[in-house]
Amino acid sequence: MDITAITLGIALISATTWQPARQVQAPARPVVRQLAKDVNILPTEVAAILERAELQNATIGLFAINLESDKPLLRVNANRACMPASNQKLLTAAAGLQLLGGDFTWKTEISQNGTTLHITFDGDPLLTRAQLSSAIAAVKDKLTGPISQIAIDDTRIQGDPLGIAWQWDDIGAGFSAPVGAATIDKNVVKVTVTPPASVTNPPRFDVADGILSLRASTTISEAGQTNTAAPEAAGRLTISRNPLRPEVEITGALVAGGKPVTSMVAVDNPTDAAFRIVSSILRESGIPTDPNVQYVRRHRGAADILLTTIASKPLSQTLPDFLKPSDNLYGELLLRTIGRLDAGAATPAAGIKRLQGWMASNGIPTSGVQPADGSGLSMWNTTTAEATVALLKTMAANKDFRDALPVGGIDGTLKARFPAPEHKGKVQAKTGTLSVASCLSGYAVTAKGETIVFSILMNHFDRKAGSAAARRAQDDIVRYLLSL
Repeated sequence: MDITAITLGIALISATTWQPARQVQAPARPVVRQLAKDVNILPTEVAAILERAELQNATIGLFAINLESDKPLLRVNANRACMPASNQKLLTAAAGLQLLGGDFTWKTEISQNGTTLHITFDGDPLLTRAQLSSAIAAVKDKLTGPISQIAIDDTRIQGDPLGIAWQWDDIGAGFSAPVGAATIDKNVVKVTVTPPASVTNPPRFDVADGILSLRASTTISEAGQTNTAAPEAAGRLTISRNPLRPEVEITGALVAGGKPVTSMVAVDNPTDAAFRIVSSILRESGIPTDPNVQYVRRHRGAADILLTTIASKPLSQTLPDFLKPSDNLYGELLLRTIGRLDAGAATPAAGIKRLQGWMASNGIPTSGVQPADGSGLSMWNTTTAEATVALLKTMAANKDFRDALPVGGIDGTLKARFPAPEHKGKVQAKTGTLSVASCLSGYAVTAKGETIVFSILMNHFDRKAGSAAARRAQDDIVRYLLSL
């Protein structure tokens, strides 16, 4: 029931009873609905931005303060719970940096026991096939072959490989790769489609290391030939991974003699993919391997002799690889790594509990903040602009954290935003995008040299206008803040 409407109705009846009938002008539509116990500070310049048609029905939370004076500069529903999208990474990164320490490293261990090669994967989000290949090649002379068994310990990262409330139609895409300790090359695989020289020959399909099976349905036309049924489809190809099974699906049209088409798709199971990758590396390195090599999952035992360790760079140095490109898999692995502190479980739930404890210990408001994962892919994540600004204020003096953020007009997900000379390099902030959420939170340095901490959370904006309209509004709000 709308109490405001009832009050207005009583007032109009009273006026009609005691005064002659007259036309009553309807009250202006408010820009945003104000939450209880949240006093808005809404400059006219920002109010005009929020009045745009594509934002009229959006859920919006804004908050900005002067870092030095702590003076609020902008406040609109700052304690309203909103989906943060990849702004969730701010919490994961900040808590991880302080709880694990900037010198923390992930360690991948390679051991041998007779003809068994054993690898203990640690959940290193940046471990590459090339690193693994180099490490195995370096100990080639120590290996006694032929290798009859490849054993993998993948227990250092636990929990479901996909996050809770991730969008099902994103499964299989490279940006939502499954999570696991045996992460190699960000758990994506390269798929290459090479058109034939002529229409009389079939195309060639390649999936790196044979990690995924393949199903293809393509047509081939000569160069310059027009498809009268669908001329715009010539040369158009779709490469995706079936979300229900470890299979690449390739459909569309190819042009004979055309250039190869490549795409990166998510693996189905990180450990299964790791077995195939390691097996390929052994063959490529010339290490004798049994043609019927067995794959087993087990812990490293006392009889497994450690040959070498691949250590990642310190967390403080790899954090830019997380925040600047907005790497979802890194966020999920970091969350689970946080969870295993003090012999805890390397699960999302344990990591989230640590995040919540870190917020409370730093005096960051927790009302309206409900983490559901470490990356922001989950539709169940919520936060508030007030909590986000408090987090950013807590980390403002941490150079490793600040330097890991995208910089407007320079790098990361902000490379194409704030390109004007007077704005370039003045904004350090984290972007966030889902189908129904677009956010931007970080630091802005004014011409006077003052630092403004801000958070702009936008949900449920006009679908036709899309997130591009929300980003334009965010950029205009930040430009206003830069002008102060």
